[in-house]
Amino acid sequence: PEEETVTDEEMARYLATLRPVLAGRRLLILGGTPRPHTCPELVEMLGCQAEWVASKKSDRASKFRARVEKTDYLLLVKNYAGHDM
Repeated sequence: PEEETVTDEEMARYLATLRPVLAGRRLLILGGTPRPHTCPELVEMLGCQAEWVASKKSDRASKFRARVEKTDYLLLVKNYAGHDM
């Protein structure tokens, strides 16, 4: 499916909602191939620490357990994660 374009107004609302929740927190993105620009942009926009860990559908959740336990928020990219995740 085609991606929807987010308007500047919608983005401002998202950021205003997320900033207070994520500021100073650790965010872990898990799934797929990390995009080099994504974490620095999240750090700048949200004031959080951000890390994107590569994974593939065949990976077991236990492989990432230590990282997940050290994070405050986890974002799972479901299209690149198996059922175990």
